[in-house]
Amino acid sequence: MLQNVSVQVAGLNQPLVNAVRIDKKNELVYIVTMSPTIFREKGYRFYFLSNEEPRIHVHVTCDKGEAKFWLEPIVTLATSFGLNPRKLSELQKIIEEHENDIVKAWRKHFSQC
Repeated sequence: MLQNVSVQVAGLNQPLVNAVRIDKKNELVYIVTMSPTIFREKGYRFYFLSNEEPRIHVHVTCDKGEAKFWLEPIVTLATSFGLNPRKLSELQKIIEEHENDIVKAWRKHFSQC
């Protein structure tokens, strides 16, 4: 069973997202990745995963599903799960509106890693 939880760690400006899995022996296993939230809008969370590829992209999650969008060379859907075409179109418009802020946040975050 996987469950996403957000944990704030002292000294960090962003929360860690832990994928919590209960194994066959009913023991908890934690997988921790840095995932700074860039912004939230209309029930969506826009964020990065710190241990991914260098091409600029953004992840988006909500209660219905998730998606990943490339920002270069143009804003383009990379992958999605659980989101219908209307939601994906809405997400692309939001990302295009915030593209400069996302790129700035990307460069700032990854210059510190």
